Amino acid sequence: MNSLDTAGLPPIILDSVSIPLVAKARNLGVYVDNKLSWESHVIEVRKRVCYSLHTLSRFRKVFPKELKKRLIEALVFPIFDYCDVVYSPNLKVESSKSLQLAQNACVRYVCNLRKFDRVSKHYLGQDWMRVDTRQNLHMLLLLFNLLRSQGPQYFQETWNYLKPEGFIL
Repeated sequence: MNSLDTAGLPPIILDSVSIPLVAKARNLGVYVDNKLSWESHVIEVRKRVCYSLHTLSRFRKVFPKELKKRLIEALVFPIFDYCDVVYSPNLKVESSKSLQLAQNACVRYVCNLRKFDRVSKHYLGQDWMRVDTRQNLHMLLLLFNLLRSQGPQYFQETWNYLKPEGFIL
């Protein structure tokens, strides 16, 4: 499904105001497009990451490696991580690669590498996970926390929890 046929849809009305259909919308910092492809959100994430790296790059030769690593972890990784459990399961391969390239730029910044230098071996030295691995971790942590706490009331009503004898969660 490439796009929604809006010709036969009734208008959306809220408090007597007609809400127009748009190609993309931003809600709580997450960009949603009319195809649910998340490409517009990935583009915005890349822009914010590149802007942050550009700002930090002025001090590239002044800051020691450990400080640059901490700055990336504190200022840039939250950009990648924000709401990633919402959009990451439905990302296209190209969008996922695009986010990975942005994270590779972070590694290049920390390790003082040139644009086309390989970054694979430097991930281990930083104790960083790749973008897709981080997204999977965040989804699993969310699921674990929902199961452990039994989740909100609406989850408790719709899910049927199976708990084997002797199993502690």
